[in-house]
Amino acid sequence: MAHTERPVNEEYSSRADGRPGFSGMITVHDIIHLIQYYYLTASNYDSASLDVETLRLERLREIEQTLNVPPPPLLWIGPLRSLAEAGEVLVRTHARRIPLLDYDEDLGVETVVSVLTQYRLLKFIAMNCHETAGLRASIGSLGIGTYTYAHMQQRRRQTPLARLKMGAEPPADAGPYWPLHTASLDTPVSDIVHMFSEKGISAVPILDDDGDVVDIYESVDVITLLRTGAYNQLDLTIRQALERRPADYVGVSCCTSQDSLADIFALLKTRRMHRMLVLDVADSPSSSGAAVRPINARRDSNTTDDEVVPTRTKGKLVGLLCLSDILRYIIGNPTSQEQQPLPLPLSQLTSPASQGTSPHSATLAPSAEPP
Repeated sequence: MAHTERPVNEEYSSRADGRPGFSGMITVHDIIHLIQYYYLTASNYDSASLDVETLRLERLREIEQTLNVPPPPLLWIGPLRSLAEAGEVLVRTHARRIPLLDYDEDLGVETVVSVLTQYRLLKFIAMNCHETAGLRASIGSLGIGTYTYAHMQQRRRQTPLARLKMGAEPPADAGPYWPLHTASLDTPVSDIVHMFSEKGISAVPILDDDGDVVDIYESVDVITLLRTGAYNQLDLTIRQALERRPADYVGVSCCTSQDSLADIFALLKTRRMHRMLVLDVADSPSSSGAAVRPINARRDSNTTDDEVVPTRTKGKLVGLLCLSDILRYIIGNPTSQEQQPLPLPLSQLTSPASQGTSPHSATLAPSAEPP
């Protein structure tokens, strides 16, 4: 799969000092907003196609305002800063990735040397942290993840003395899986694109008529449609869209609320993933690690005979576990945004000594991006 985020550099003429520089990142969510915008405003596919050919990236902010969605945070951190500090920035701003920005003294410009994602940070911890005794508690008991209100009520009845984070009462029109958003195999792709853009989410569990989880549709799946030339067919059903997934798709990772955090880290060592469906299955084992299984698993080019993960039976949806949930648990409660220094204008990065600021300082702007 190609990269789903790209650093964006300003043109020479766009800065007062005449030098190029980092101005942000374009991500999958920007593409989702773009699709949503043209789906709602364009009279036909041909007119939208012509407009996209001349679209400048700076118009993305205007499109966000039209759709009434919050702009993404403008973040960066120096490559010599600690992983703990990078993790704190990711947790505090709800960002999924952060560019590593260094200052090139010879050229007098800032340079994007890499991009640190939640997955890369957590995989590093999984590969290098051997003190896992404190990770044996279940993710359910630790409160890691987002769970349906119905599941939390059931757990309260079963363990009335447990300290459960019930959250707010569901609204009158809430569905059975509130606060999670779900869809069926017959749901049009356009409906889920609207969810991605309007709700600020990146994945929607797909359920069958019996309420069992059969798959998950993610924002990157929309990019797959674009690559296959089906970008003018948003009225495809999810069933049809899933058939266009690449042959090396490895399946949907899932677990139960009884699986331990150590089990999740063990999977992160060998499998690239961004979220896991939390299921309630009849054959749920104890927290031995066997519950961490992908739905509809396939063999990929990097999988050996000993690493093939078997397909597990279907189960009822009770929650969703994202990498941001795990990272937030590990980092804890970072310093509040109000106690942070004001963002340093990017134009000042070309002067390391300006205002006594190191070129490796992290800058951030308030973010409303959801986890």
